[in-house]
Amino acid sequence: MDALLSAAGISGPVLARAEEMLPLRIVRSIIVGAQRAAGRPTFALETGAQVQMASHGAIGYALSTSANLRQTLDVLVRFMPFRSGAVQLVQQVTADGTWLVFEPSISLGDVRAFVLDHVAASFSSVMAAVSGQRQREAVLEVPWAAPAWRRAYDALAGKVRFGTGRMAYWLPNALLDAPCPTAAPAAFASAWRECEQQERIEIARYTAVARVENLLQLLGADAWSLAEVAASLGVSPRTLNRRLKDEGTSFQALLDRVRRCQALWHVRHTDATLEQIARELGYHDGNNLSRAFRRWFGAVPAAMREGRAPWPTDLSSVAEIHRQSTPPRRLRA
Repeated sequence: MDALLSAAGISGPVLARAEEMLPLRIVRSIIVGAQRAAGRPTFALETGAQVQMASHGAIGYALSTSANLRQTLDVLVRFMPFRSGAVQLVQQVTADGTWLVFEPSISLGDVRAFVLDHVAASFSSVMAAVSGQRQREAVLEVPWAAPAWRRAYDALAGKVRFGTGRMAYWLPNALLDAPCPTAAPAAFASAWRECEQQERIEIARYTAVARVENLLQLLGADAWSLAEVAASLGVSPRTLNRRLKDEGTSFQALLDRVRRCQALWHVRHTDATLEQIARELGYHDGNNLSRAFRRWFGAVPAAMREGRAPWPTDLSSVAEIHRQSTPPRRLRA
């Protein structure tokens, strides 16, 4: 796992601290590396089927105590967007059942098949766990032509159709309304309230400013562009600029702040050379970084490292970084 994360340009400690969903470029690198290591075309289906409801916290508790699968769908459609930003769940109700369509929220590129396979297998696993039975009456639509390993999809639904152009599940009303063996109305109500509370927290925390800053902490300097960050958030650069302006700042101002924080951290807590730090932060050379450092803090890095100038203490975001035991990003040699 460490090798996969290193190849993606992120370390385990940084991943553990990340509050924002990972950028697609990092997720893609991890997926491609994991697929290559597994060497099986069914790897996405296998990993999706192994996802446990308990890993989703309050959402998983609500799922496991649902009265029926219709209530389970309500939980997934309402709250899962805060667990995954890559795919959105869309309900299409018909006279005799409901389609749940898995629609990519962003362009997934060459990992689209993996993500959709993984999500479909996860959904099938949740439905089976909640209802206590395999969904033999369900229909699964798969967007691409039937592959050589088509039989691997048989475990997900009673009937599988390939080449439909979308990944979607159809569940008949009889299946949706059948009582679940682990139904617990009081426990479900409590879990739903907790989900709503977490939803309010997520909405408040994930302002445009917070999401951009979190992404810049994860992305390398080669991806510190408005276009790259906007794409990771699933919006256009123009929309992102407008949202940041509404919150009283700009993309460049946030980028400068992240650079200041990371530069100070590396200078204070590592023995990396200015050239190494400059390269990590997207500067042409150490001299450029040194001039920026003087502009930000009133002294060059060498003066602070040698004790001839005090360390700044007036940036709350820097103070947070100082409490961390590992650098914001792993410096490249």
